Amino acid sequence: MDTPYVIERRKRVESTQDIARTLAESCGGNVLVTADEQVAGRGRSGNPWWQADSNLFMSLAFRPRWPVATWGRIPLVVGGVVADAIDEVLEVAVGLKWPNDILIDANKVGGVLVEARDGVVVAGCGLNLTWVDPPSGAAGIVDTTTEETKNRLADNIADRTLAILHGDPDSWPLAAYKNRCVTLGEQVTWHRGGPAEAIDVLVTGELLVRTATGDVPLVASEVRHVRAATLLRDGSDS
Repeated sequence: MDTPYVIERRKRVESTQDIARTLAESCGGNVLVTADEQVAGRGRSGNPWWQADSNLFMSLAFRPRWPVATWGRIPLVVGGVVADAIDEVLEVAVGLKWPNDILIDANKVGGVLVEARDGVVVAGCGLNLTWVDPPSGAAGIVDTTTEETKNRLADNIADRTLAILHGDPDSWPLAAYKNRCVTLGEQVTWHRGGPAEAIDVLVTGELLVRTATGDVPLVASEVRHVRAATLLRDGSDS
């Protein structure tokens, strides 16, 4: 069966996000772009991305059927999809730090960036697949990998993402996301107040925090810091 997207696999690019958007705007359909190396990649708030020994950089450009008002939950959908795909393809359990980080223990192994403009959403992901000597706070996911495995992982992520986004925006796999979310139960600092405890993730994608004056739902731009946490909420590694 044909895939519901055009696939562009490259070795080295400036940004998979930019290429995916350009191709999607020109062809009018969904586009998946993957690369081993990215020289001008960016994370949330424009932060640069590390180059590990072996990376997977990918961006999926598409036109969501969901109402624009629900697009704020797409980064969490993609984060959950990435975690599930890593579990299936690489057989490694990872945690999710709200809103967009992929973790093993307290070490970052990947991140998600979702950008929207003119009706086109580009969901990007960068993963540190292998990394013998990572800096503090980072890690690789596996000891070795192959191009075939990278391609399977990217295609798995794209397929899962589009399948969920063809459904009801209120029926995305929220329970599975929360089960992997290491942020819940942790202390956060937010722009409008002092410290608060993260107590829930809402179907809207917002983080619900408990403050001294009551519970407050937050979007990503309102949170300055989330304290490091362990891999899974119950402390297990599987």
